Amino acid sequence: MRLYGIVGLDKGDIDEITEVLRARLEGSGEMYTSIGDNVLVALNPYSSLAKSGCPLYDDKVALHYWRRSPHLTAPHVYKHVRVHNNQ
Repeated sequence: MRLYGIVGLDKGDIDEITEVLRARLEGSGEMYTSIGDNVLVALNPYSSLAKSGCPLYDDKVALHYWRRSPHLTAPHVYKHVRVHNNQ
C-alpha cells in the first residue's frame, strides 16, 4: 500500500514522520504529503522542478485532480483546493 499521508503511521513520532517525508522526497520526488484532509505539507518547494520532466502546475495536472475522486489521487495543492471548494 502506498502511503500518501502521515496519518496512517504506526507511532506518529517525529522520527517516523521525518523518515516518511524524507523517503517520499528522495525516493519518488513527491514534495507534497497530507496530514488528514486539512493540512498539506510541501517539502523543498524551491528545488528545480524542470529536472523532473513533468510539469507540476499545468492545465493537464489540474484536470487530473479535478476529474478524479480525491481519495484516489496523491497529495497536491490542486487536490487540496478541490476538496475544500466542495465543502
